[in-house]
Formats: sequence, structure tokens, C-alpha cells
Amino acid sequence: MSLIALALRKGMTSAEVDSAVVTTTKDSIEPQLPDSGNVSVSEITEADSTTLKIEPQEAILTLTIQPGNGEPFDLQVNNAEMVQELHQLLLERESTCHRTCFSLQFNGISLDNFTEIRAINGLVDGCVLHVVEEPYTIREARIHIRHVRDLIRQNDQAEAASAVDMSSLSFLPSINLQERGDRDKPFDGLPPDYVLPGTKVVGMTQRGFQERSLTPMLTQIPRVRPALRNMGISSFNPPTGHRKLKGDILYLFVDILEKRRLHITCCTKGFFVNSSTDEVFNPQPSTQNKAICHSLVDLLNAVSPAFKKAYPTLIKRRNERHMLDRLPTPYPVFSWLSPVQEVLEDSIRGEDALLPYRVGFEEHLPGQIRDWNEELQTTHEMPRTSLSERLTRDRSGAIAVVEGNVVAINPADEPRTHMFIWNNIFFSLGFDVKDHYKELGGDAAALAATSADLQGVRAYAAIDNSKLCTLGMAVIDYRGYRVTAQSIIPGILDKEQEQSVVYGSVDFGRTVVSSEKYHELLESSAKELKLLPHEVVIDNKGNTVKLFTSYETKGIIGNDGRYYVLDLLRTMPPDVHYLQDAEVSEKAKTLGFPRSFPHKLATLRQELVEHFHESVFGVVSSNVLSRCLQFIKIAANHVRQHLAASKDDQDTHDIENEVTRALVDVSEGREPVTKYSITKEAVSKAAEAVNSLKPETFDIRFNPDCFSTTAAEFIVTTQLPEFVSNCLDAAISPIDGESLCDLMHTRGINVRYLGDVEQLSCAISHLLNAVFGNLAFDHGAGAYTERNTKRNGRKSKKTSTTSEWAAFNTREFWIALCHEAKNYYAFDLKADSIESVVDQYGVQKISLLRRLCGMLGIQLLIKDYQLDSNSTRTRLPFTADDVQNLFPVTKHRQPCANDAKKLFNRGQKAMHIGHLREAYEYIAESVNLMSSVYGSMHGELAQALRMLARLAYILGDLAEAVAQQYRATLMSERCNGIDNAYTIIEYVNLAHFAFSNLYIPASLRILYRARYLLLIAYGENHPLMAQIDGNIGVILFAVHEFDAALRFLTSSEAVMTANREPKRLKSAIIQHIAARAHASRGDFRAALAAEKETYFIYNGLLGPEHEKTKESSEYLSQLTMQAVAFQRKVMDATKGNSVGPLLPTQLPQPSLSSILEVLNVLNGIIIISVGGLPNAIDYTEIVEGKPSPRSLRMIDEALD
Repeated sequence: MSLIALALRKGMTSAEVDSAVVTTTKDSIEPQLPDSGNVSVSEITEADSTTLKIEPQEAILTLTIQPGNGEPFDLQVNNAEMVQELHQLLLERESTCHRTCFSLQFNGISLDNFTEIRAINGLVDGCVLHVVEEPYTIREARIHIRHVRDLIRQNDQAEAASAVDMSSLSFLPSINLQERGDRDKPFDGLPPDYVLPGTKVVGMTQRGFQERSLTPMLTQIPRVRPALRNMGISSFNPPTGHRKLKGDILYLFVDILEKRRLHITCCTKGFFVNSSTDEVFNPQPSTQNKAICHSLVDLLNAVSPAFKKAYPTLIKRRNERHMLDRLPTPYPVFSWLSPVQEVLEDSIRGEDALLPYRVGFEEHLPGQIRDWNEELQTTHEMPRTSLSERLTRDRSGAIAVVEGNVVAINPADEPRTHMFIWNNIFFSLGFDVKDHYKELGGDAAALAATSADLQGVRAYAAIDNSKLCTLGMAVIDYRGYRVTAQSIIPGILDKEQEQSVVYGSVDFGRTVVSSEKYHELLESSAKELKLLPHEVVIDNKGNTVKLFTSYETKGIIGNDGRYYVLDLLRTMPPDVHYLQDAEVSEKAKTLGFPRSFPHKLATLRQELVEHFHESVFGVVSSNVLSRCLQFIKIAANHVRQHLAASKDDQDTHDIENEVTRALVDVSEGREPVTKYSITKEAVSKAAEAVNSLKPETFDIRFNPDCFSTTAAEFIVTTQLPEFVSNCLDAAISPIDGESLCDLMHTRGINVRYLGDVEQLSCAISHLLNAVFGNLAFDHGAGAYTERNTKRNGRKSKKTSTTSEWAAFNTREFWIALCHEAKNYYAFDLKADSIESVVDQYGVQKISLLRRLCGMLGIQLLIKDYQLDSNSTRTRLPFTADDVQNLFPVTKHRQPCANDAKKLFNRGQKAMHIGHLREAYEYIAESVNLMSSVYGSMHGELAQALRMLARLAYILGDLAEAVAQQYRATLMSERCNGIDNAYTIIEYVNLAHFAFSNLYIPASLRILYRARYLLLIAYGENHPLMAQIDGNIGVILFAVHEFDAALRFLTSSEAVMTANREPKRLKSAIIQHIAARAHASRGDFRAALAAEKETYFIYNGLLGPEHEKTKESSEYLSQLTMQAVAFQRKVMDATKGNSVGPLLPTQLPQPSLSSILEVLNVLNGIIIISVGGLPNAIDYTEIVEGKPSPRSLRMIDEALD
């Protein structure tokens, strides 16, 4: 693990890294593997059965770092790290962060950045490494200037919302997580008005409420005084030959806060102020400032007192930010809301914007263009026999095309057929070029083909066959265009496609070629993808060729000698339910299949094929067996019945042994070897029962060129009913459209089955007004635009006459939308306005706006929009100024940390069987490997950290739990989005662990944030809202804020009732806490009513003799006595008698541990102590009926 990654794991800020002890104390994972009763080591293997070997951690050295200027400091480092990690650490230290051009020397010898520390001869514990300043080159100078600019730049939310320089928004750093509150001050953890239950909106209109406020979505970051006004490359560049001989490298100018412009020369020794002015070039050093400083920051400190005063403040703020808040994200993360961007003078930013070819540091390497395909294939082919080799392999302009900044390679053709090459990447538009897809649906088919092709690329790339190459590929939707970006096969542009293809077809199956070499390469891949080898007729004489893929898949041998497969759009079998002339099962016919569809390229998802084949159904439902298990069960039962009637003991023993070997072979993917007829008959019957392709073994595969009614029927008979059932039972709770699609895709359900379940800103605002406003007349946009232009003092008649979008009104939009819903999803959307959708389906307008902006790549100004129907009749809710930006929506091939995922899966299995310590070690090692592959910022890493935090909490390490969950939450904000569904769930977990560490104000603020985001994404009645409100209510009750607590507890119970979750254990817990809150307020009538509900639920679920039922009964008795006593005091008080305090003091309040146990149950964690060792299982609610003894024991331990 890198030094920075280790610092991140501890949750450090940049300043804390200075004194960090960088160690890794975990031993090798290998000795911790159990000998029996668990998964064997051999499960973590590649296809060649190479066992995963994790190299043990090496020694920890204490080294002294001696900077060129400044005090030395000690650093503890793992000697397996590279020297480059020490460079990175120096760039993070406050005292050395402004230096970039240096080397580390040991005994006068410069160390190579990519050398491991343990490989340095003589370097032992206590040695001194010297930081030595190196001469500048043009590349080092430009890197230094940009680094200094980044140091003094302030965090800009508008840039983060638009993913500038791979930045993204975050909210969590605005919360002081470790705030515990002050007993001497009033409690400041009460909820803001906009998150209170029942508070829908920010204000009232004549007709009713407005929509929810959007302004709390982003935090207000105070700006500090800048250090400079501007800095850039001087127009006097490049240096003349004479000046180059003097050592000049480049010239720059700096506008300091004293309102002066300095002209600065960068030479090999460093930076100095020269005597130039804006009009006259004079390279001689300034007479006032003759010093040469190796760092530009040191020079500016010397010449500008204002810079010297402002710079430390900026660096301090930078170092106070969590490191995860500063790292770039692996992929751009855009926000649908953005503040107004303040445009400040920045010459370097302007220079970068005018270099559209710039990716990385290409501008520092004149004449060199990155060969993306070579990089991709080289890392793909690297050795993978050991873990370190695999880690090295893994580590290792669509916008410009749409905006017209790239010239097409076929400019004379029709614009929709244009193709582009930019930065050695091939771009094409998602249209039906030359009527290739005319018979399949035209442009609709061409659009679907790009997504299907990407799915195929992902499938083959995941197999990781080093001899079979796929292209780097991404699909980008931007401004209404679909752009496909691909790496280029060497030599593909030098010859016709017909000459290049040695496998597959280039004319839609009219001629097909094959290759024995491709057969050899594709055989294992086809087996893993469950693809059936098949014969294809190639001529009128009936001659055939063998293919392992669809005939449309092409095999091309590049000039580099590599074997490529491309056009993988038909990797998975077609979905017969959406092919109008296809034969479907009787069950499918009763459901209205086959249905018409805009195109004929509807295919099944790879996840469905895996679900159909593998033993993962137990995750969805314990009642569904995998096909393989069904096969084994049927064969075993058949043999058992035969042996029961047999009297020959010797044959019985032999047959049993043979059947056992045969079924083991089947489970491991081998063909069974049989000699007894009864064994062959059993295997044959089992194969027939599970629809195996071969009668002598278990073989479930699909022909991608043929229909598969069995797999398609599996969607509507198994996957869809299970998915709907899980949603109704709240086993899964999609928060928005994006999370719903993700959940459907993981189960292999295509979104098309959901029915069963120029003046660009003006055009976008017009579209939003058509959806949420009332453009009730034709050519309304012309009038709308004219009103806007009149207001601005100018008129534009061109807009209303030349733009197609200007003629689009509300009525036309809803007609088109209803037709699309019927045509694509088979859903009858009976709506003619946004109001009818809200009334019929109970959705929020603000939620629809959020989802629409996310799908179309629209970024709006963050403000409160008037979306109520009364306002939209008089004025339109959106103007052109409200549209801040358009961003691309991208799908792409991602690298995969295979070994990390295998360790993660092993950790999950160990957790499920109760081996928690082993599970923690597996997950921790998985986090280390993911950090090595992905870096310190990735969405999958956030999921692993969440699991690590959960395990740490269960094992009793509360501080570690909150630290890891903080990392997971911040990483989810940065990688998924600040209002993403996964981020909301991370907030709930973080609040739980923060409360366990007594960070009570912070835990409440985090829960308020989660509630607000869920209100925007969905509304009040989501099942997750019951969990959030329950958490808030319980914590507020714990701090004696009873009125506020009751408001949230009542909301939680109402949401559970609305979602068909009454009379369950969580409801009993909520009612019990509510009863205590009512009693603390003196409202004994309400307390008795709530506790009676608790008693009825316990009595119905657990029986009258259960401890929980008895406790509730005793508490009812206490409440009754207290209520009687309270009533007597009130009566005496009315008679003028002295009665003392009215409220009783005898009612016991629950302890902190009991409050925490209630939160555990609400958040799905039950902890059981067995023999002093903590154990845990995920919480599963007990439905009405007879609970199991094991479930009762879990409840006892959780609520004691």
C-alpha cells in the first residue's frame, strides 16, 4: 500500500501526514486461512489454476529526510515501497509542498524514482536521505508553474460541479465529525425546518405549497484573500538561441496584489525577476530583485508582501482538507446543480482551454502522440503469475467532436456519417450509416448497437485472456448525440475491412470466414461466457464453418500481430420477447409477449445468463435452486431410488462411488466419466430436466445467433416476480431511477421490462418548460424567446423561424412521451401534463427534474424553482440563464481488480458463516489491493471500506469503524455524487457509527443531510425514510429533545405503515421509544397507547411468555400507576393543595448502550456474544407467523 493510501486509511488530513507513521502491520493473509470448514485457497485462482500468493510485508525503516532548506524530520516507511512514494509525501508536507524539481540522494547518489527502497544498497534503519535541488528543464518548469497555481487556487464549487480537473463536490467536510457538544451550552443539534416531517416546501402560494428548496444542496464555502491576481506564460516565449545558451528556459508574468506586473525568467537554476516590461523585452535581472530562487513560491514571498501574507493561509486551508477531498476522481462526476461560476482572470486556464489535444502531459512531449491501443494491450499482456505482476498490469474528445473542433476524416460525406480521429482515438456518431441497420430498426438499432457492443467488450475484457484482445471503448451521450470512442487497431486504416477480417462476417452473414487460431483463442472464452459453438452455412452447397461467437463478431489480426475481436453487439442471445415474429413460451404469451419494439437488437444481459446458470439464486430467494444444484439433486435422487431396490451390496458401493465422482466432475465443470448404466441414466434424466444441451453432462450454453425461449422466460417467471417481491418486502429499496436501473441490471433484468414493473441554453430551458411548465400553444417558444429578448433590449426573429425546438409545446411533448412509453416499455402512460403524472403516481416534480437533468446531462443553476401549476400558468419556471452547462453521460470499459474482488468475496463468505476476524482480514487486504490497482479514490473501494467499517463496528473497534465509514462516505460523495442513492445509505451508516463514538451533534447533522437528499430524490414515503426518521427520533430522545423526537418517531411509524410494514419488530421498537418520550413529557395517555401497540406486536410475534412481552407488560403497569398518580396531583393542584412536582421522577430512562442496541436493530445489525467472541448476522425482520428459536435468541441479545 502506498504512503498516501495508508494515510488515507487512517482518515488523516494533509497536515497530519507530516507526522504519520507509515506502516503496514498486517501479516500475510495466507497463514490466516482456515484449514477446514471454510473456502479453500485454491478458489482464488486464475484460469490456469495459479494460486494467489500475497507477498509478506517487509521491514519498517526509520529514515531521516534532510530538505535543502529547513529542519530534518524522521519518517517510518515500509521498505517495499518505491522512492516515488517519498516524493509524493514531500509534495504533501506544508514545508516542502512548493518544491517539485528535486531528487533524493543517499551517500551522494541520486535514487531512481521507481526503485524499491529495499533494493538500495546500504540503506538501513536510521539512514539520512538528502533532498537535492535539480536543474530545471522545459517540462519540469511547466510542471512547477502548474503546481504552484494549484497550490494557491481556492476550492471552487462551480468547477467541482462541472468536474474540472477531475474534481467533484463534497458535503461531508463541512461537518465537524468529532464534535461532542458542550453541556454548558444549548444543544445545537435540532433539525432545520426544511427536513422536518410534513414540511414539504419552502413557502406558500395562492394554491398551495411550492416545491422543495434546492439551496441547501451545496454548502457555502467562504473565500479568503487570493495570493495573486494572475499568472501566465509570457508572450516573449520562446527564448532565443542566445538566451537558451545563457540558461533561459521560459518566461512568465505574475500580477501581484500590489497591482504590479512582474516579468520572471525560469532558468536552469530557478526563477528570478527580469527587467522586461509589457512593451520591451529585457532579460537582465531586475536591479531591485536580483535573487535567484529555486522555487517560484520563495521568489514571490521575497518580492510581494501580500503574497507572503496570503500564501500560508491558503496552504493551511488546503492541508486542513481531508486528503480524499483533494484527490482527483477516476472518472468525471458531474452535478445537476451548480452555483454561478465566478470568472476570474487565469491565463494558465485559458492556455489549457486552447489546447484541445492536451491529455496528461502531451504538450511537454512535442511530436509524440499517445498510442492508447498499445498501452491497453501491453498492460493486458503483462505476466500475471504473481500478485505483484497483476497489480502492475492493472495500474498501468467526444465533446470536441460534437462541438465541431475536430475535422472529420470523411468531410465530403453526409454529416451524420462523419468519422473522426483525435489524439489517436477513433470517434463515430451513433447513426445508421449506409443503412446497415435498416432492416433492424434504423437509427434506433444503431443507437442500441453501441450499448450492446460495449456490454460485449466488458464481458470479454473481464475474462482476461491475454492472447485475445479487445478495444478500449466508451459510449458518450452529449447534446443529443451518441458518440462512440474506440482505440485503433494498428493497420486497420491502411486496408479495406474485407481484407482485415479473418473471422466472422463483414456483410451481415452473406459470407462468413473462420480461423483455427481464433477457434483456439475463443474456445475457453466462449465456455466462460456460456456461448455454444455452432455451425453456420456459408454457401448454397450447404458448406459450413464453425463459430464460437455470433457471425457478426469479427476477428482481425493487427499489424502488431495481436488477435482482436470486435463488433461484440451480439455476444449475448437475443431477447425473443421483443422480436415480433419469434416463438415464445405459453407463459410469455399470457403476459402479452412477443411485443413490438423500435429495433430488433434487444438482447439478454450477461447477468441474466449468469443467474440462470450459476448458484447465485440463493441471494435472491432461498426457494430458488441453481440449475447445477437441480441437476445434482435429480441425479442423486434417481440413483438413490434405484439402489434402494437393489440387493447387490458390491454394485451399490461401486455405483455410489461412481455417482459421487460424476457429480463432483459436473459441479467443477468437467464431463463425468461413467460405466454403469444406472449412472448414465441418472445423468441423462437430470440433463433433460434442466434443459442441458448434452445428455451426458450438465451443459447450459446459448447460441447467440438463435432464440432462447427458456432464458427469456426465466426473466418473467423468476427474476421479475422475485424483484417485485423484494421491493414490496423492502428487502431492496431503490431510491431513484438510477438505483432502480442498477438493481434491475444486477439481476439480469433489462430496463425495457420496467413496464411490467445553436441557442442551446434556450432549447434546454424550452424543453424543461414543456415538461414542467405550460407551453400550451404552437410556436410558443418563439413568443417566449421574444419576450426574453425584449427584456434584454434586443429582438431575435431568427429563433422562432429556424429552430425546430421552438415549435415544440407541452401537448406535443406529452403525446410523444406517452407513445415512447408504450412503444419501448409497453407501459400505458395516461398523462397529458406534469400535474396528471403527479396526481396519478404520487411523484414529486423536483424528483422528476433531478432525474431528467441527470439522464440528459443538464446542469441547472442552484436556486428554488417555481414548479407549482399556479405559477407555471403565469410565467415559465426556467429561463436560458438557468442552464449553466451540459455534460456528457458516459458508459465505458473499466479496469478490474480481480484479485481484490476475490478476496472481498471470500471476506463476505467468512462473514456470513460467522468468521468475523477472518472476514475483516480478507476485506482489509482487499482494500489494500484495490488501493494499489485503482488508487486511493474509487467507487468500488468505497463499498469495500463500508464493509470494513461494519466489521470493525461488530468486532467492537468503534473508532476504526467511524474512521473507515468516513472514508467510504466521502469517497461515495466524490465518485458517485453528493446526492447519489449510495451516498444517502453511506450517510446513515456514518451517523450510526458516529453516535457510537458519542459524536452526537455530527451524527444528527449527517442524518438530517440524508433525510434532505431522500426528500429531493423521492419524498416522504420511501422505506429508507422510516429508517432515517427512526434513527433521528431515537437519538433526539437520547438527548432529551422529546418534542422533536416524537415528530420523527411518528413519521417513521407512518412510513412503515404506508409501506405495508406494520406489526413488525422495528415498529414495536419505535412505539416503545415513543411511549417513553410521551411519558417524559407527561402525556401518559399517548404513552399508554404507544406501549400497548408495542405489547400487541411482541405478543403476536413472540408469544406472551417471551421476555420482551413481559417487559412491555411491566412497563405498561408502571405507566398506568404513574398516570393515576399524575392525575391525582393535577386534581389536588386544581383544589389549591400543595402537590410538589407534577411530572414523576421514577420513570427510568434507557442507558446509552440500550439506545445503541436499538440503533443496531434499526440499521440491520444484530450482535450476539457467544463464548466471549462477538458474532453478527444481518438483521432480517420477523414477519407475522411463528418465529424460529434462532431468531428469538437474536432478538433477546439485541434488545437486552
